[in-house]
Amino acid sequence: MQSSIPYDPSLVLGSVLSNAALQLVNEISRAEAPVNAAREELDALVASRKSLDKTKSELNNLGIDTFPLDDEINNLNSKIASVATDYARIKLEVEAAVRNLRSKIHGIGSGAGVESPIDRLKAQPISVPLAAESLKVDVQYFSLDTNEQNSNSFASSISSLVSDATSWLGAKLSAEISQAAEAQVLDQVKRHSVVGTLILSASCTHRNGVMLEPLTIDPDKGIKAWNRLFPDDRIDVTGPREMAELARTADGNESSNKFGLVSGMSLGSSFIGMVHVLSSTNSDAETPAVKSHVTFLTTGTISGVTLNESASDKPVLETILPAFQRVQLNDLDDRALDPTQLGQGLVDSALTEVNSSISKLVDTNFMTAALNDYLRKASSGSSGVPLSYHLKEITKGDIAEAWVAKYHPETPVS
Repeated sequence: MQSSIPYDPSLVLGSVLSNAALQLVNEISRAEAPVNAAREELDALVASRKSLDKTKSELNNLGIDTFPLDDEINNLNSKIASVATDYARIKLEVEAAVRNLRSKIHGIGSGAGVESPIDRLKAQPISVPLAAESLKVDVQYFSLDTNEQNSNSFASSISSLVSDATSWLGAKLSAEISQAAEAQVLDQVKRHSVVGTLILSASCTHRNGVMLEPLTIDPDKGIKAWNRLFPDDRIDVTGPREMAELARTADGNESSNKFGLVSGMSLGSSFIGMVHVLSSTNSDAETPAVKSHVTFLTTGTISGVTLNESASDKPVLETILPAFQRVQLNDLDDRALDPTQLGQGLVDSALTEVNSSISKLVDTNFMTAALNDYLRKASSGSSGVPLSYHLKEITKGDIAEAWVAKYHPETPVS
């Protein structure tokens, strides 16, 4: 039987989940069912409202009276408000129960304390389509008014947006990303005169996931894991016929013990880019101020973007070569320029143009290059973080059958 559970950082492919952990997973799934149903109803009503708004706009453009439609929209608004209230109530009630269950299931991978019974020589991770591809992009600008808000509230607002944008990755991972974003904003505000921050968030669910194929069990490891998990229901290797009989009878018992194996995982990724717009005031009139700083956070991919990749021009050659041309040879002859100062003169003469070029590079161009790199890697299907794990339930009969197949293949099990 295949099932799935949410992301847990302690789980990897092949991890063992005890019978108690499987029961907790099923309890969490049953507890969340009313919330999911209420959310689906609310989303359907909101989609209907948006559709009616579009219809009303089209009728107004045609000069058709929309008074009857307005009554239906008002009725729908009341329905949406009622369903939203019910959804909020159910969600708060369920979250309290689920939070308690999740506290028990935390660390279920390492908590089992047994070696995975998977035959690593035969079971190999392969990329297979497990989900639908999706891409969600949002761009918002936050202005920092130092007269009305402090840096902490400014960073908190951005952190809240990042948390909402990454909530689908799971509470733990989303919290880590939003906290990292808040820390980066606070650091920028502390170091520079920030007037606002542009936030670009992108998230993807990947079509391809990872599965172990074939999911072959090593019977010796399986027996050892089973006897450790279920000391009162041990497997005793007494002989091929007894093991064959065990393989035939154990599968049909629904109440029998079982443990879970992480057999696959669905993947996703996210990109959070921030352009911190800086005050243009600069005391050094000869050195143009950098107008913005860029920071970005990626989950599920590692950016390989360098500054040169986002550049539309190459400042080094295009500034140093003209600097050579500006140094007149007769200046050297007339001792107007000391030959030992030639290198410093070249640097000084090129500095303004270099700084100007860099101020153009370290802005939205650089973030766009990083975003393109993220989208390219996300679409390739070779990256991502686990969103959920697929479980294979292993029974006593499965292990007995694997033992007979390995040591006594001549003995029939059915």
